[in-house]
Amino acid sequence: MLFNFIPHGIAVLLIVSGLPMALKLIPYNRHFGYRTELALSSESLWYSMNQTAGILFVIGGCLSLAAIWLLAQLQANGTLSWSEQTRQLIAVLIPAGFAI
Repeated sequence: MLFNFIPHGIAVLLIVSGLPMALKLIPYNRHFGYRTELALSSESLWYSMNQTAGILFVIGGCLSLAAIWLLAQLQANGTLSWSEQTRQLIAVLIPAGFAI
């Protein structure tokens, strides 16, 4: 039963971790955020690149939640005959891949 909530948790994790980045609330650091040599080379680049990454994380999380809901509706209507695990895997991996 716990497996049913994993896709939702991943989607929410993407949104929760992306919001502070998108709102430029994460200070310049080497521990959390979009850490590349280019991003760490200047504070202005840090905020700009983290804002973009945060927005993509939030979009990916929202798309994931929408995909989870849509696939559940299609399966409930009998339109899809996929297994529960396949439906959840698709709902999470496609938007999560977009965010990464």
